[in-house]
Amino acid sequence: MRKPMQDEKQNGLLIVNYHYIRDARQYRYPGIYPLERDAFVGQVRWLLSRFKPLSTEEIEAFVHGETALHEPGLCFTFDDGLGEHGWAAREVLEPLGVKAVFSVSSKPLIEEKGLMVHKIHWLRANTEPEKFRKEFMSLVPKEWLRRAEEENIANAAAQSYPYDSRGFASLKYMINFQLPNRIVDDIASEMLRARKVSESSFCRDYYLSKSEIAELCSKGHTIGNHGHSHTPFSRLSEGDLEREISDSLSFFSQLTGKEQTWVSYPHGRQWAIPADAEAFCRRFGFKIGLGLDGGWNKREGSPYLLNRINENDLKKLFI
Repeated sequence: MRKPMQDEKQNGLLIVNYHYIRDARQYRYPGIYPLERDAFVGQVRWLLSRFKPLSTEEIEAFVHGETALHEPGLCFTFDDGLGEHGWAAREVLEPLGVKAVFSVSSKPLIEEKGLMVHKIHWLRANTEPEKFRKEFMSLVPKEWLRRAEEENIANAAAQSYPYDSRGFASLKYMINFQLPNRIVDDIASEMLRARKVSESSFCRDYYLSKSEIAELCSKGHTIGNHGHSHTPFSRLSEGDLEREISDSLSFFSQLTGKEQTWVSYPHGRQWAIPADAEAFCRRFGFKIGLGLDGGWNKREGSPYLLNRINENDLKKLFI
């Protein structure tokens, strides 16, 4: 990797985001695209050799225009509360003296029900692709199936999911953009039941436990808000949005004894973020809002919509 542009390096903040960190060989089929653990360790060490890890307080002061950075700053974030994030903190970050931000949705912890997106990921990774497609489509209500088939979504799907084949990018686009979340969630739950996998056991295997989250907080990491159900905030009515955020804020406040002041927008792209990110953050008391548009953050940017880059796109900044 080559070094980033000099002005960015001197004045910017780089936020790197992680989801799955696990062995890809455990899955027979496409559906989950993890970073291998050894690769994660190497990437963390490489980043720390070049950039200074900042505390959440230092980041808040910088992005709110209170201080300047005299060297490039770095922040690690982890979305979705996946089980391996506890390993990442305990075995990799903490021995290096690094604190991170872990943004967690509360539904698996409160209701013992998996998030729709992860149930779909798991089903795809453990089901032959054509079988998955046929089984899923057989459970789609006919009126929605007809509506989806009438629209040409292939190009938009390919742009949204560049790591998937064209046919399954189209299916994934329909799942995430066209069907109501409740329908996709119901279908995914039915497919889990057909495999004799209970929602509660799925949650135990997939996500951080309450005690693990409390421990992360006690070790000095930040527990960020990620909504209750991981539904894109832009798709929720005012009343549903109020419940989505307030319920999760209340739960994590009781669990950790701390108020959440950082939010990671589920899905992280412009289409999923509230139209007025600043008004949204002020409404719920968030100092920082995290998107997923890659790139460096400067002082003049909005603290309520910071850029982050996913780990698998990191090389693009240094080519």
